[in-house]
Amino acid sequence: MAMRAMLAVSDPTLTAPPLASDAQAVVSEVVVGTPEDVFAVLLANDSHFLEDFLEAQGNRRINIKAWQRHEQLGHVRDIQFVAPIKGAFASWGVPHAQCYQSHRFCNYAGGHMVFETSQTMANIPYGDCFTVDVRWDIMAADPRTPSQPGLPTLHEVP
Repeated sequence: MAMRAMLAVSDPTLTAPPLASDAQAVVSEVVVGTPEDVFAVLLANDSHFLEDFLEAQGNRRINIKAWQRHEQLGHVRDIQFVAPIKGAFASWGVPHAQCYQSHRFCNYAGGHMVFETSQTMANIPYGDCFTVDVRWDIMAADPRTPSQPGLPTLHEVP
């Protein structure tokens, strides 16, 4: 699927869903570029950023599926990889965990892109008891401040 078609807003009146009331901003940063630029560099099917990032963390057997159109969710893809267990958790006797991530993104009115991830880990104690959910809100900066062209914000969603 061509990137331009993937990034098209299907309904220009549709606004991004609100954040959960208990969501906490973990990072709020301004980057150079449009939401489309951010997507192309970090998330596009032909971008190697995510795979390189995961490898640099010591992960292996990385399998990143291509984005697929989903009628209700926008676009979705799945990622699997094996992560080394580090820190205090290494004493549990399990050297690696199988990680599963679901990714979703959708473009909304006003150039607002929402990228969400949900991760679970198998093969570790209590791994089936929790998920890690993250939301990035990526939108164009206020046109009155042209030196700040993108405003991605990373939210931890409890």
